[in-house]
Amino acid sequence: MAPKIEKLTESLKLGEGPFWDQKKKCLYFCGMVEENIHKYDPRTKKHTKAYVGGGNVSMVIPVKGKENKFVVSLDRSVCTATWDGESDKVTDIKKIVEVEPGTSHVFNDGKCDHTGRLWIG
Repeated sequence: MAPKIEKLTESLKLGEGPFWDQKKKCLYFCGMVEENIHKYDPRTKKHTKAYVGGGNVSMVIPVKGKENKFVVSLDRSVCTATWDGESDKVTDIKKIVEVEPGTSHVFNDGKCDHTGRLWIG
């Protein structure tokens, strides 16, 4: 049997950073150029997104043990942000670190390993 391909959201210029949240059973991902983060719940087929702003967004990872808190990338910075997964804006964006200031480089992807360390580049 052939796999079924189904469009779940509107088209993105550049989709990045998919993260499956095993606890919430939903998928988080980014619209890099659109500067937003997305959540898709396959049980309800509900798609929500929130504008982050501040640069290209290529990674969104929930922070373990912190409800509505995420680690996101903005261009060359790694930040924390608060999002309830429903509203159209994130709040409380705080820069953790910026690399290579003064360049046009941007992060492309990031993931955590089994110990919780972030690998990003």
